[in-house]
Amino acid sequence: MRFPLKTVLCLALLFGIGVSAYGQSILQDAATRRISQETGIDQRLINTLFVDEASSQFILAFIYINEESVNGDLKPNIREAIVPFVGRNALLVLLVPATSSFFDPFSISFAQNFFRINVEPQMITQITPDFAPGSFASGAVSSGIIALDTRVLVSQTFDVQYSGINNYSATFSLTSVDNQSSSPSGSILGGIGNFFGSRLVFFVVNLILLFLFPFLLL
Repeated sequence: MRFPLKTVLCLALLFGIGVSAYGQSILQDAATRRISQETGIDQRLINTLFVDEASSQFILAFIYINEESVNGDLKPNIREAIVPFVGRNALLVLLVPATSSFFDPFSISFAQNFFRINVEPQMITQITPDFAPGSFASGAVSSGIIALDTRVLVSQTFDVQYSGINNYSATFSLTSVDNQSSSPSGSILGGIGNFFGSRLVFFVVNLILLFLFPFLLL
């Protein structure tokens, strides 16, 4: 049974994990950890964005392509597609719509050292032929590769962003132990809030990633 992301985010709001930047960070961190656990790929190579707009709710998952990620527990067609991009500062991008959503890969951008890198057509390689601007049905996973080449320095942190009605951002730090902020603690997820909040995050993340894993994993 599929639940709209808007519904589960409303449930999250009841427990203090709304769609604020802080709430987004909680969900992004949990999703990244889950993908890392399932694929065997180091968490520092993975990042996610939860996009929640008036008429679109979806996850974008990003996996940095190197020898380690190529050797993850990925389906053969995914592995075959990403192998040529090892050494090109490329990202595997996976779109996971929770509801019928509009997605535009050209709304993805990158920022580093005060410079913004917009995605251009020559940077994109489609894995699924629908990885292009358009509407996507709930659960219809789409994927492509964005090759950054020399546009970013992987020895330094860089942000991946998506611009819709709102702006969404997550930070890659490929040389650090963990590219995500630490899991929240204290008042929001403390005491009773922690009991319910942590379980709700687990529910939200696993519910949505049910769409992704059959597409991605062996």
